[in-house]
This record gives sequence, structure tokens and C-alpha cells, in this order.
Amino acid sequence: MAPVTLQMYLQDISSCVSNRNGRGLSHYLMCSDPHVYNPRLSIPDPESIVVSYLVSPWDEIVSAHVRCIWAMRNRDFEEAYACQIVLIKTVAKALTELKDDNWILPVVHVAAIDLRRFAHGLDSKFTPQLDSFRNQGRRMENAAQLILRLFQICASDSRTQIEDSKKLGMMGLANQLFKIYFQINKLNLCKSMIRAIDNLSMNDHFSFGATCNLLYYVGRKAMFDGDFVSADNSLTFAFERCLSTKWNNKRLILIYLIPVKMLLGVLPKESLLCRYNLKQFQDIADSVK
Repeated sequence: MAPVTLQMYLQDISSCVSNRNGRGLSHYLMCSDPHVYNPRLSIPDPESIVVSYLVSPWDEIVSAHVRCIWAMRNRDFEEAYACQIVLIKTVAKALTELKDDNWILPVVHVAAIDLRRFAHGLDSKFTPQLDSFRNQGRRMENAAQLILRLFQICASDSRTQIEDSKKLGMMGLANQLFKIYFQINKLNLCKSMIRAIDNLSMNDHFSFGATCNLLYYVGRKAMFDGDFVSADNSLTFAFERCLSTKWNNKRLILIYLIPVKMLLGVLPKESLLCRYNLKQFQDIADSVK
């Protein structure tokens, strides 16, 4: 049950920090969590209250999130985006200072997701009448730089104990960066991340969902580079490992996998096209038979 008052909310967060409960804490800092609809947590200047419950850097992180809730409630998404920038910069500081553990990785992940969503929402409303072309996509680019900083902090962790390594956060952050780079058409920036992930020796520690998501983007990148064999391998892996209940995700993968297969001489079965509502490929397949 979500906390009723700001004081209860702060007490719960303090408990999560004390117990190193990163997963629990991430829900209290997530902009899609039900607590953001609680009007008692919508406060424009919460710092004087928050500092009574939390020490630095958590007081800064939580204050930024509470003000973000207030901005969202007032539909001021520019301010919400600005608050999320403050939050993610402070999270980066906390991640850097954390020497012996990686317990805040769930917080890092949700902070990156929310920043990308705010940036995408604002940049999607771009119009030449209200903004200059010079600023088109600038929030997404700024978000990418901040998320990349988190990725670099995780990648630089030299500890050999995998369970405590910050490198476990790299996959989730890479997926957020891939989404941004594809949206702003900066695919050249994907190469270094792909190399960094390939060099990890901890793939068994990543979820199938995160791995499928990554390989979907890796496959698309290979497709645009004209490396159809690599694209086939990555997209096929993503499709086969994607849960059958994730119909939309499997269909999205097929939109790229089917053309790659056809370029390699493999035509799709009609039953597959019907199952995923991709009959537009049937005429193409028929014409090359």
C-alpha cells in the first residue's frame, strides 16, 4: 500500500536506504508508480522536510523526485524534465561514491527510463513554429549524455565479484541509450556500447527480457549496416527468446527479421504472417517465389 503522507513516504525511503533495498527504493522514485498520484506528495519545495529524514545525497534525490511529482501534477513537463535531470546527476554521484556494493542499480535503471520518457515526450511535441530546428531532439541528446555517464560509471567498475559489480547495470542502460540513438538517428554511437557489452563475461546474469531487447537493437543496427548474417543471428535470437505472451514485441522483431531472412533467401511461412498480422509481406514473398 502506498504511503499516505509525505512523512510516511520519507520514512519508507529511509528504511530502504538503511537496508540497502534498491528494488524497493526504485519504486518510491519511479514516475510511473502509483505514489505519484498522491496529492500529499505533490510539494514544490520539499527540501526542508526531506532533510529531516534523509542525508546527502538521498535528500537531494528525493527532493528532486517530490518536486517532479508536483510538476507532473501541474502538467509542467519541462519542469518535471529539469527535476529528473537533477535527480539523475545526483544518482550518478551516489553511484560513483558507492565503493563496495551495487544495491542502487534498480534506482539507476528507473531514473534513466524516466529521463528518457520525459525527454522523448517533450521532443515529440517539437514544432517549427514554437521551437528552432537547432533545438530539435536536444532533450533526447542531453538525456543520452546523462545516461551514458551512468553507463560509463558501471563499465569502469573493476571488481571481480560479479554479484556486487556495477557492470550488471550496463545492459539496462544500454537499452535506454539504444532507444534514444535510434530515435534521434545517431546509430554510429551504438558501436562502442555493443563492443562494451560483447566484452562482458556475465551474460548469464542478465534477464532474457533485457537480452532480447538489446539484441533487437543490435540486429537492427547490423541490418542498417548491411551485415545481414549478423542481423539474422541477433534478431532470430531475440524472437526465439521473447516470451510468447509478448505478441507485440515478437511482431516488432519480425518487422525487421522477415526482410533480413528474405534477403538471405528464406521466405516467411504464410501461417507466421497470419499469426502476427504481417500479411503485407505475403505479396512480396509471392513475387519472389
